[in-house]
Amino acid sequence: MPQPPSHPPASDHTADAKGSRYPVVVCGSNYGRVYDEALWRAPERFPIVAVLGRGSERSRRHAKHLGVPLCTRLGELPPEVRLACAAMPASADAIVLELLARGIHVLCEHPRTPAFLADAYAVADRSGVAFDVNGHFSDLPAARVLAERSHRALAAGPLRFVELVAQERSLYAALDVLASALPGIEKFEVERTADSQGFVSLEGEMAAGTASAARAGLRIQVPDAQLADGSAGYLVDIRLHLGFDTGVLSLSSIAGPVVWNANLAVAAVGGAPLWQIDGAAPSAVDLRDARATANLEAVLRLTRLAASAGGTDRDHERAERRRHAYAVSRVWEALSSRLRRP
Repeated sequence: MPQPPSHPPASDHTADAKGSRYPVVVCGSNYGRVYDEALWRAPERFPIVAVLGRGSERSRRHAKHLGVPLCTRLGELPPEVRLACAAMPASADAIVLELLARGIHVLCEHPRTPAFLADAYAVADRSGVAFDVNGHFSDLPAARVLAERSHRALAAGPLRFVELVAQERSLYAALDVLASALPGIEKFEVERTADSQGFVSLEGEMAAGTASAARAGLRIQVPDAQLADGSAGYLVDIRLHLGFDTGVLSLSSIAGPVVWNANLAVAAVGGAPLWQIDGAAPSAVDLRDARATANLEAVLRLTRLAASAGGTDRDHERAERRRHAYAVSRVWEALSSRLRRP
């Protein structure tokens, strides 16, 4: 397991307007451990005070490593808990809803269905707390570069095509990245084409932009085999190609790089570079650091949403996060149904 730092980072940018303290319970000892390194970066702001698990040996080791109690029931949680990082499967949806009902802000693991989102937002609103879904990858440097350059390309002309390759396990996260880069991803039509070479393919079209009635070609490929995280067969996590009149924008993986290949005819006129590369995490250590930073940003975003929870005037970020979560969840649910074997 990663070790906690001996002191907080010197450039601690974790305080929001109020700088409130949020004691945290980490729910789940498998993927839940990814939050340890993120929260250790702001230990005074986000102290981990408990682990919620089923009581497995892994859960006991996790709690012992953190030096906090292992709780196997919600009633055992320390009373000071204000925030939960809920890295649990859909089978634990009822626990997430109960955490919200107890007045605890929840950052929830993906994927989650639209029906569950509706339930979670309703309970959160009644309890005056915040709820958000963490897609993990859209806050990474490469994904942010992709989004910024995609928005710039859309301002110059419509989208022409989208090609997406992802594992079934990373499809939700891939759609989260895509939704940050393109508006209107929920406006699509696809059909399953013939499976070949171990891939399931969906082809169709999607909206080319919110301000345009034009349609863009859409192709999605997902390996037929379901692999565990960390498998050597995990050849692609996320790969995206977005085609515009001015060029093609590509994301090679969650670690980057982002490559812009300019339209040769367009670039030749002004002497602009034919390609540009950016947004790469050169090593596994760099990627791990970037993921911890991204997870901390997700926690910070939840606290910003929490600051406005319970009020009658929802701020823009709060409304936008819900719109984004619903869009990603609806597309993921629709695509997942088409990817299942007949």
